Amino acid sequence: MSNVVPSVILQFNMTRTAHLTTQEATRLVKARTRKVATEIGCQMHTLTEKERYVKVNLRKRGLGVVYLHHLAVIADNRYSEIVEMRKSNSSKEMQLSHLCHHTNCINPKHIVLESASLNRQRNSCKGQFQLSFCINGNNYVVHPCTHSNEPVNKRCILPLKHIDNITPGLNTINVAL
Repeated sequence: MSNVVPSVILQFNMTRTAHLTTQEATRLVKARTRKVATEIGCQMHTLTEKERYVKVNLRKRGLGVVYLHHLAVIADNRYSEIVEMRKSNSSKEMQLSHLCHHTNCINPKHIVLESASLNRQRNSCKGQFQLSFCINGNNYVVHPCTHSNEPVNKRCILPLKHIDNITPGLNTINVAL
């Protein structure tokens, strides 16, 4: 049995290809990751945010310019998602979506491959919260994300807000069950 290091072939401009191993992608991502994570588990990059999505210049390695969150997915050993996205001919069909709504997050658990239309629909959850409260000793959590209706879709990752002192009859909370 040989010690083959898995790699993904990235193709740019349909003319040039280059290989990138998970170890290389991991090293590139770790070098650009802050040690501090947010309350919802985002891992933020250390690069300046001039654009919405951070790009890493890998031209000297023959890889061109690559989005940092794409490298995070490769580092997580999820080559097939990058290949599927590239096969979709353009980013108009399939995209890597941030479930946490932070475009500077590079936590691979927060990044999923999905259709561009579902990625756009997720904007309706941006800025919302999960609500946690207790009524008569019963704990409840309300998650407003509606994007988990299908088995392949995942809910948006939203921060949790606690509501104290809920008294039946005095406070009104409409919850769809």
